[in-house]
Amino acid sequence: MDSLKDKASTTYGDYKGSISIDGHNGAILHDIYRDQELDEQYFPIAFELNDSSLAYPALDVKASAMLTIYAVDKQIAGNNFDEIKSYINNNSGQVEIEQFNIGLTYDELKKYIKRMSIFAVQKGMEDVIENAI
Repeated sequence: MDSLKDKASTTYGDYKGSISIDGHNGAILHDIYRDQELDEQYFPIAFELNDSSLAYPALDVKASAMLTIYAVDKQIAGNNFDEIKSYINNNSGQVEIEQFNIGLTYDELKKYIKRMSIFAVQKGMEDVIENAI
């Protein structure tokens, strides 16, 4: 898997930043994975949320997002968080990742996400802002 540092991207990347999410039951990723009945051979470790529907409100389409879940094979990396973290650390940060793509409406996302905060800096100001905050 590529470095997570700059994993989030859009067509132009006008803003870059960070995000923090709280789930209703803690680890939302495992709840989504279970509810979507994805392959139990894999352990989810990260996700990416993409949405282009915000740009087309006139289409009157129910707002939805594409969720990509990144998961590792339990038979290779371990069966739980601690085993997988240890495996990745012992392999110089490298692990083979499987991707699962899921379409979810925002109403469905509300079932999992309790709070969300997004912080973004205008492109070209990242280094300047980093020293000011």
